[in-house]
Amino acid sequence: ILEKAKAINDARGALKEGALPFLSHGNADSDDDKALKELIGADPAQKDSTLTALEAALAKKDPAATAEEIKNALDAAKRQNTSNEQNAKIAGIAKLDAKKAELVAAYNALTSEQQASAKTSYDAAIKAIDDAKTAVNNATKPSEIKKAVDGVDTKIDAANGDIKKNTPKRDTTGNTNDDQNALKQEKEKQIERIKNSGLSDKDKQKAIEDINNAKKLGDPTGIADRALKAKKIEDALKKIDDFKHLNDAQKDAFKAIINGTDAGNHTN
Repeated sequence: ILEKAKAINDARGALKEGALPFLSHGNADSDDDKALKELIGADPAQKDSTLTALEAALAKKDPAATAEEIKNALDAAKRQNTSNEQNAKIAGIAKLDAKKAELVAAYNALTSEQQASAKTSYDAAIKAIDDAKTAVNNATKPSEIKKAVDGVDTKIDAANGDIKKNTPKRDTTGNTNDDQNALKQEKEKQIERIKNSGLSDKDKQKAIEDINNAKKLGDPTGIADRALKAKKIEDALKKIDDFKHLNDAQKDAFKAIINGTDAGNHTN
């Protein structure tokens, strides 16, 4: 009798709001349920099946559920909560990595002199991203993960603003001799970036060919940025395949998250 009373009490406690925060409670107005949708694709309008099963065990009559049945249902809910927590944190880190990859690519496209003008805001944005990763790993509920991921955008926007101000302007007036010299120097710098990158020989050759064919200031940098950004996204997508604890559907969901970010849109 005492064992069953304890099982019932534990189960009721688990069903209370906030007890298992990484399970969808079917509340579309809940910050945690909305965050779960964004992070792992959970439907905020649908209660997690393990919670439904736990409720059914408590409500079972004629005969009532045994202590073991209730405990098994509770353990299943706890396991799913732990799994969702791991996957939500992986998704949060993936989003931050994608944002960082895009920022780093834009900053590295600048000359050392240009980087100096954007360094303060760039360093602040990188620190914000790294701090956000720590916050994600320490999060105790989905809404905290989402808050950490979204919270870096202000500093990233500031850094991107400074980077943009120092990015070589696209020539729209026709090339003078000075423009040609500047274009030549830009091509040399971007070709060096490509040569020192982790791109395959085939991709390096294609990027260098496109850079050499560029006609206007700013184009070589844009070509190199797109090629290197694509490589970073490709590496991130491959890394997801190494997560052995994820099933194919979860891997596809995380890949969609990365491809859905600005960093994943490497055609722009």
